[in-house]
Amino acid sequence: MQNIAVGLDAIELSAITKVSVISKVVKDVTLGPHSKGVVCDDASYKSGRVYEVGKRNCLSLSPCVVRSRNMTSGSVRSIEREDHSSRSVMKLMYELDQQRQMKVKDSIQARFLKMEEDSRICQSLLNIKYDYIRCEIEAKVLHVEQQILHQLQEDEMLASQRQQELAQEHRERAQRMNEWNEKIKEEEKRQKEVEEDERQRIKEKKMQLDKIHQYQLEYRTKYEQLAEAAKQCKDRQAFAAKVACHMTKLKGLNETMDQLVKQCKARSHISEISNSDVHTAAAIIQQLDAILGVVREECEKINEQHEKEAVQASAAKVEEKVQTAQPAQAVTSSKTSEGKVLCSFSSELNDFVDEESYGTYQCLQQHMQRFENSYKNLQKDDKFKKLRFELQKAVNVPVNAISPTSANHLQDKFFKLSRLISGQLVETGHGKIAASSHPEGIAFCKNLLAQKFVCQGELAVSSKPDAAFAIAAIIEALWADFPDFGQLVLGHFHRECPYLVPIFMPQLEGQSTEDYYKLLGYRYNENGEVERQDKFLKRMSGIMRLYAAILVTHPCRYQQNKNHPHGLSQAWRWISCVLNMDPRPDVSATLLYDFLEVAGSALYSHYGQQFQKLLHLICKEYFPKIKQVL
Repeated sequence: MQNIAVGLDAIELSAITKVSVISKVVKDVTLGPHSKGVVCDDASYKSGRVYEVGKRNCLSLSPCVVRSRNMTSGSVRSIEREDHSSRSVMKLMYELDQQRQMKVKDSIQARFLKMEEDSRICQSLLNIKYDYIRCEIEAKVLHVEQQILHQLQEDEMLASQRQQELAQEHRERAQRMNEWNEKIKEEEKRQKEVEEDERQRIKEKKMQLDKIHQYQLEYRTKYEQLAEAAKQCKDRQAFAAKVACHMTKLKGLNETMDQLVKQCKARSHISEISNSDVHTAAAIIQQLDAILGVVREECEKINEQHEKEAVQASAAKVEEKVQTAQPAQAVTSSKTSEGKVLCSFSSELNDFVDEESYGTYQCLQQHMQRFENSYKNLQKDDKFKKLRFELQKAVNVPVNAISPTSANHLQDKFFKLSRLISGQLVETGHGKIAASSHPEGIAFCKNLLAQKFVCQGELAVSSKPDAAFAIAAIIEALWADFPDFGQLVLGHFHRECPYLVPIFMPQLEGQSTEDYYKLLGYRYNENGEVERQDKFLKRMSGIMRLYAAILVTHPCRYQQNKNHPHGLSQAWRWISCVLNMDPRPDVSATLLYDFLEVAGSALYSHYGQQFQKLLHLICKEYFPKIKQVL
């Protein structure tokens, strides 16, 4: 052991000495990641376990050993021997560790060299692979470029071919267009020739129609001459006996002429009139001329015979006839003067209204008056006030709700109003009510409903013209089922807007201005002021639009088997009557515009060329008259 410790320096000996001291207490690893905590008691600490090396590389004892200096020399030598043994072991262990470290270094160095060699080999392989991939990519790029170049060449070739094809198609199309233009020109030329032929044929047919019309007028003239000749005959019985056979023939001629005229009117186109119709009319005139000559001849003979008989009469009878003739002449003169007055009144009235229209107007007003008188008890009796309120509610609510939303909506409103004026139960919100619950309830509801519809024209249609057609559909359907209701509607239209008759009311002698303006349709407020002209025209416009919408409304699908109660024939009658009268300022132009805007399309579809002639008449003759009264 002493030989082993000779080569150790002081620090190593100190460390080995300390190891030998604490090896009895510490059995596990105390340093490094695998170390474990060491617990030593106070006794072992106090026994002196640490030795230190002095400054002069001499062995010195730890503080614990210093305190035990009194120990015996034998025990000291024993400890020294143990220390020398431990130091030898430690020296051996140190050498072994140095050898192990050298081996590890050599192994690491060999491993490092091996890794460098492997790295050089991998780098060379990577370089070879990189070169291969680069060459492959360059080859692919070259191939793709060649393909693109080839595709571009093909595209250029195809584009050139397509351009040539388009040029060829364009040339062919231009050629076809030229051919079509030539054909169109030929067709237009042929169409013009056909139209010219058609115009020439229509002109000829029109001349034929004019001839028939002239024959008709000539027939009427000759017939009036025949009637006048018959009136001049003084012996009616002898005259009837003489011309009895001719009267039968005359009746046949009348029927033939009437039938011919009806056929001409019924034919839809003028081209349907033939030469045979003209020859027939001419033959009728010839036969009538022959009959007229015979009648005149017979009448002259009878009158000569009658005069001879009169001369042979006695003087007494002549005197008696003279005496009786004086009062007869007075009566005749009075009748003649009365006829002159009536004729004068009729001619003055013709300037303001058509005779037929005025008769219809008077009948409707009388009908309304009778209808209003039929429910006076219900109207005036206060005990029926609640009933009147419920009936008014049953009328007003559906009418106010009418709108052009859908067919089902209009159907619902139609059925409600139809049940009401037919006397059936209807709902009024809080319950049900029937107009037949009072004997005068149905008449009250019909007149109120007619008045309400006309009022809708003044209010709703004047503000929103499109609402006219929905309201008109309900009115037309109810009118078809209840004709007396339709007469009430028409009467209220005439009362609120007399221009629908048409009638331009004249101011009578002694009539006040307010009464006259009310008769024209104006309204006065509580202060006695007449409404403004623009407001009046707006009301009249709404009423006219509603009335025109009724004229052009088609019957609903539930009433296809029924005729329109007030259709396009009434529209033609109205506009014809208006054009036959002089226009009035403002109102004539306004109503004519509204009427044509609503009903013009339907009139053109139904009457065609005749309506075009009417429009031409309005533009050429009626418009200048309107400008004159502005």
